[in-house]
Amino acid sequence: MRGLGRIGLISFLGMVLSVLLTISTAAGQEASQVATAANSAAPLTVTLLDALARAQANAPQYRAALTEYGVARENRVQSRAALLPNVNYNAQF
Repeated sequence: MRGLGRIGLISFLGMVLSVLLTISTAAGQEASQVATAANSAAPLTVTLLDALARAQANAPQYRAALTEYGVARENRVQSRAALLPNVNYNAQF
């Protein structure tokens, strides 16, 4: 996240957090369904790494957030390139 500005970073982290909350809500519903199916089973525990893995595999919002991050990063690279000096050479006979 080196090339991302402070506002872009906050926006990206907000999107990731919303995806994680959505997944944890879905996991909570899944856990309650599993618990009702088997009363003796322990509740499903979702770690942060599990939630991120599920988000990467299942959530299109996560993919959209990564795509937006990539686009913002590339826009910054191209904007900076416009400020660098140019060299043009034309050799005609």
